[in-house]
Amino acid sequence: MEAILKSHPVARLKKEISKTNVKGYSKMRKAEVVSLMLKHKEKFNHIKFNDEQNIRNIRKKEKEDMKKTFRRVLEQTKNEPRNKRSKY
Repeated sequence: MEAILKSHPVARLKKEISKTNVKGYSKMRKAEVVSLMLKHKEKFNHIKFNDEQNIRNIRKKEKEDMKKTFRRVLEQTKNEPRNKRSKY
């Protein structure tokens, strides 16, 4: 399991930890994050080995999710009166 966790970037590992109730990981380095995850490995059994195809699929899904979110926000703002729209 350690090799599987080490194959992922630390940002992705921290994102996985954030989905659980494990605390105190935000300022940790990768080795410390992996060690913490191994202590709570029952919560991270779903993580698979990181290969290039897996990375492409994850990025593609993240991009699709961002597009869906953008479209939803755009549709919401279209329906609002012009003077009530956010200025951001």
